[in-house]
Amino acid sequence: MNNKRGIFIAVIAVMLFSVAVSNGRAQDVTSGKYLSEIASELNKNLPMMVDKETEWISTAGLDGVIIYNYRLVNYNAADLSSAELVKSARPMLTNAVCSTPETRDSFIKKGISMRYVYNDKNRVHVASIEITPKDCGF
Repeated sequence: MNNKRGIFIAVIAVMLFSVAVSNGRAQDVTSGKYLSEIASELNKNLPMMVDKETEWISTAGLDGVIIYNYRLVNYNAADLSSAELVKSARPMLTNAVCSTPETRDSFIKKGISMRYVYNDKNRVHVASIEITPKDCGF
C-alpha cells in the first residue's frame, strides 16, 4: 500500500509545485477547481488495490479538501462498525498525513484537508475520516 500510494502522492506534490503557476498567473492551490485537476490526474491510474482489503477507487477535489474514495473489498457495511473503523484508522492516517513530507508540505501546510471515505464491497458508505491542518499542528 505505502509504496504505490507514496509514488502517487509524490507525483501530486510535484504537480502542485509545477502547475501552481500557469500562464504566468499563480493559482489558488486550495480551490476546488485546482484540486479537481489534481484528482483527475490521480484518477487516470485508478482503481488500484492498495492492499488485500482496500481498493482506491477514485479521488475528488473540493475547495480546501482532497478526497480519497476507498472500497473495502471483503466487507459489507452491515458487518462493520463505522465508529470502530474511525477509531482504529484515524491515528494511523493522522500520523501518515502529518509525518509524510509529500502530504504535509504539499497539502496540509497549504491549508488543504485530506478526507478518506471508506465504502463496503457494494460501495455503501461505511465511514469518512478527515485530517485537517489543525490535526497536524498548522
